[in-house]
Amino acid sequence: SQEAVDFVARDLANLFPGAPMLIPGFEAEPAWTGPKRPLIVLLTELNIAGTLRLAGDLFPAAHRLLVITGNDGYSRLFLEQIVTEAEQSSRFDEVGHIADLTYPQMLETVEDLPPETVAVFGTYFADSAGESFTPAAVAAKVAARSSVPVFGIRDVHVMSGLVGGSVIVSTRLGEQTAEIALDYLTGTLELDGQDVALEAEHFPLFDWQELVRYGADPRTLPDTTVFLNRPETLWDTHRLTVITAGSAFLVLVILTVLVVIQNRKLQVALRAQKQTEQQLTVTLNDKETLIRELYHRTNNNMQVIQGLLRSRMSAHPDLPLAEFVDDVIGQLQSMSQAQQQLFRGEHLSRIDLAEYLQSLVQVARDRYPDQRSTIAFLFHLQSVPILIDSAVPVGLVVYELVTNAVRHAFTGEPDEWESKEIDVTCDFTEADEIEIRISDNGLRWGPDPERTRSIGGGLGLATALVEQQLRGTIEFDDSVGTTCIVRFRDDQYEERV
Repeated sequence: SQEAVDFVARDLANLFPGAPMLIPGFEAEPAWTGPKRPLIVLLTELNIAGTLRLAGDLFPAAHRLLVITGNDGYSRLFLEQIVTEAEQSSRFDEVGHIADLTYPQMLETVEDLPPETVAVFGTYFADSAGESFTPAAVAAKVAARSSVPVFGIRDVHVMSGLVGGSVIVSTRLGEQTAEIALDYLTGTLELDGQDVALEAEHFPLFDWQELVRYGADPRTLPDTTVFLNRPETLWDTHRLTVITAGSAFLVLVILTVLVVIQNRKLQVALRAQKQTEQQLTVTLNDKETLIRELYHRTNNNMQVIQGLLRSRMSAHPDLPLAEFVDDVIGQLQSMSQAQQQLFRGEHLSRIDLAEYLQSLVQVARDRYPDQRSTIAFLFHLQSVPILIDSAVPVGLVVYELVTNAVRHAFTGEPDEWESKEIDVTCDFTEADEIEIRISDNGLRWGPDPERTRSIGGGLGLATALVEQQLRGTIEFDDSVGTTCIVRFRDDQYEERV
């Protein structure tokens, strides 16, 4: 109350000087006699709108609202607030009050209210005849004699028998006040010499028996609802017995488990030893498999290198040594790209063809720095997993086709070409074959079919690799520029790792 606040401010001014005053409910500035203390105010405003909303949700058919208050000045303030909130909510077609009646007339009126009506009790200190009353006692009388559900806006009135409402529950208010005090003492709440205003929490507080009496469904209320007079469930009645029996059973289970664990410790140790031996065996087998695979791939790569050297020497017997070595180095780099991508990936037998083709093009571009800035490379690549055994010949084929395009597609005067483009694509065909296209907008092959051999011996190597190692097909189209189409199935080799 305000008197208690004034007492602390006036008569206990020297108690803990400078300590803030925590007031759960603020009416007016304290009557300071000493230095003003910082205030932590917990605002306890009435939630009239929330109560009216809950009334409308519980009784959606009700379209009339009756406000029950006394005729004293304080009660009239409640009346005005409730009527204003009801008119703003638009939930009710009719809003009335009986503040002008005497206490007996008021009780007679609430006994015979029409259906589809709900009432809200504000407060009641005096009737129109000037007779004084205690609001809680009046609320109890109204709850007992009303023919319609009556809602309250204070917890003490709901506890006197009203249906319920959105109120500040005194016990929860005490808990919130203690939490605020603890926050201040632990330093979580800092004042810095300023007053702090906090809002008290509102909770739905309802009498279970009154809800049942008027046919409302308590399950429609929020989960935070506090219920009064709720009947005990089977669990409430036998909770202690169930907990005791459950605890005893749990102890027995624990003892049984401990005995079983002790009896099985030796078996677990033996099983763990056996598993360790099996894991060592698997590890050794995996290492042997990897060693065999490494030998297989090394042997294959050495054979490919020998074939490259023989092919290059037979195709260009008069090629200068430096150019010969440079061509072979480029082919070896194309092979190494597959191994590098394999080591970077998560799979030991397959690589992503799209990423591999991009790296191959980069190798070809790096070999011809003068052309790198004038030729635009376009990529239309789908993610296609391919076995490493197929990737090596594919890499050599693509490398030869790209370098052939770079070297021979755009010969002539520099200003002869508006744009120089080489397009690289890969995808699956309808026949589930892997298809790779290398296209350029440069010179056409011409009518002489033998010109493919004369332009570059590497094309002969590419054709041999496609037909012999990949068991695929290679086609050339010179309708617009030059397009080379390679198709093959990735089923010529087995996945060993």
